Amino acid sequence: QAYLFRHQDPATGTYVGKPGGIEVWPIPLTLKPVPLTIRVIPDTAAIRSAVTLSLQALFRSVSPGDTLLLSAIRTAIGSSTGVTDYELDLTTNQASENYELLTLGAITWRIV
Repeated sequence: QAYLFRHQDPATGTYVGKPGGIEVWPIPLTLKPVPLTIRVIPDTAAIRSAVTLSLQALFRSVSPGDTLLLSAIRTAIGSSTGVTDYELDLTTNQASENYELLTLGAITWRIV
């Protein structure tokens, strides 16, 4: 009976047969932090916190192998409560491989 549900094919070495239920195959991921340097106007602790929360929510929506668009990062910053203007050091989309997961790296707050 167990042979019908899942077994290794002796000729190919691959697993064949119907799984007995949900089958989980872990995929080892490499975290790929994206560090950001941001200047927000006005520069207050509350606005920095709002920008950080928006960026964290954005990065939680990313899957392995996704490309995070620069426009999405800019939207997350610009639409944060209280932000009237900002500067960002990124100039390109952030790509990842199938084994990489983009994460929010260190945020450096630029003060002028």
